[in-house]
Amino acid sequence: MPYCHRCQQPFASNQRLQYHLNRQYPCKKIIMDPKDFIKEHEKLANVLTTAKGPGVKSELREQKKELEEVKEKYGPKYEVKKGISLKLDANTGNSTVILGSSKAGKSTVLMYLYRKYYTNAISVLFSDNPQIGMYKDSKLIKSFNFIPQIIRDFHQINRKTKNKYDFTILLDDIVNEKEDEMLRRLILSFRNSNISSIVSLQSPTLLNKSNRASVNNILFFRFNTDEMIEQTIKFYLSSHLSGRMDDKIRQYKEMTKDHQFIYLNPRDNKISVHKISI
Repeated sequence: MPYCHRCQQPFASNQRLQYHLNRQYPCKKIIMDPKDFIKEHEKLANVLTTAKGPGVKSELREQKKELEEVKEKYGPKYEVKKGISLKLDANTGNSTVILGSSKAGKSTVLMYLYRKYYTNAISVLFSDNPQIGMYKDSKLIKSFNFIPQIIRDFHQINRKTKNKYDFTILLDDIVNEKEDEMLRRLILSFRNSNISSIVSLQSPTLLNKSNRASVNNILFFRFNTDEMIEQTIKFYLSSHLSGRMDDKIRQYKEMTKDHQFIYLNPRDNKISVHKISI
């Protein structure tokens, strides 16, 4: 008895198997990468283009129609833009959060944003590894430990000087400070004291719930697990990605491959895809 090699479903005849392969692909019982969906349809369309026999032309028209439907559903719907320009409020400080797994490219983009927007500010970097080469900058103050008092001091200085100074706080994968009051206030309200922040995290749950709705800019990088991608989509991107959750996860993976990242500006509620070349 013939069977489908994709989903292992048996069929009573080869004719029914061919109908299943050509007219109802992709099989509903198997999950494939969007590129494979499109590649299979293109392959079948090419075979039918050179085939001869009764019903071939109508079958080819049907296959081309299905190919367009698959491209519409699973094909890329975005342009990968070079570089990134954040939408910043010129009258206050700004908060930016970078989310993604380790080695996804977050630190590279953090420093790219620092050099593009904040080199003229008084800036402090908190990182477990502040000595690594990418952080080399004579103007950047670096610390192994998260020191909330520095944020408090910046706030007090500008409170007494009517926001005379530009301050920036950079936090790169500081994972144990989710409930710290100074970190919460840094993102939630201290930008009104002319204090900007760029916070890099490996999970959206590491960001305090009250802060998630208060960030000016959010950048999403690759995650290593579907569970983490699903959490991120539910928190931020559900309305921006199409289909069921499996479809949204595939779209997220495609958008964040090869160190690409998704940029969301909550005020405009729009997303775009970017890549930084250093």
